[in-house]
Amino acid sequence: MAAIRVGKQGRIVLPAGIRRQLGIREGDQLGVIVDARGRVVMESPEAALNEVRQKLRRARGDRSLVDEYLAEKRIEVENEERDVGRRPGSS
Repeated sequence: MAAIRVGKQGRIVLPAGIRRQLGIREGDQLGVIVDARGRVVMESPEAALNEVRQKLRRARGDRSLVDEYLAEKRIEVENEERDVGRRPGSS
């Protein structure tokens, strides 16, 4: 654990070792939240996005959203083809 100080205007400086370890560079943005235990948690937008993706994967299980979408589209096409065949003047 690294100790840091809060400076003027609430600014903090992340120690260089932590910045190197996490690949944080000048100008990078970090998301900051206070968790349920009162801890300040910082993460990169990429890390936050990866966490959301993992939660979605767990929630959907083995289902493939692409496969579901394609199945829905196939049904729509079949219905349209059937409707076209029923129209007057169709062969």
